[in-house]
Amino acid sequence: MREQRSVPVVVLAALLILVPVAAVAATFDGDPSTTERVDAADPTSAAIQISQARFAADAAAHVVLSRDDNFPDSLAGSALTATGPLLLTATSSLTPSSRTELERVLPDGAAVYLLGGPVAIADAVEAQIKAMGYAPK
Repeated sequence: MREQRSVPVVVLAALLILVPVAAVAATFDGDPSTTERVDAADPTSAAIQISQARFAADAAAHVVLSRDDNFPDSLAGSALTATGPLLLTATSSLTPSSRTELERVLPDGAAVYLLGGPVAIADAVEAQIKAMGYAPK
């Protein structure tokens, strides 16, 4: 039986198709006839690897932040990923590895789009993002 948590990895890989070739780092060849693989133990790590491959430090216009345990919000927010990565977090607190990537990829004061309401991403996560100097939306 397949775990539900494996679905976001598929969603994240599918998002690569939406990215203009010019925005893709050298590790992705941009050829639609080939498949790029991300070797990650979990969806959060896969999202970070994709972000690192696509965006240099301070190069993203924004970050799209979604919960790590249920994928529909991630799918709904995929239209926002052309100029910013999709990162995943736990519902109740900002996942440390996602926090580190958020700080790497975003310039100070940039927007962080929180997908879903406070049941998906708690108000505490929004407060953490605000305290880091970013603009949660």
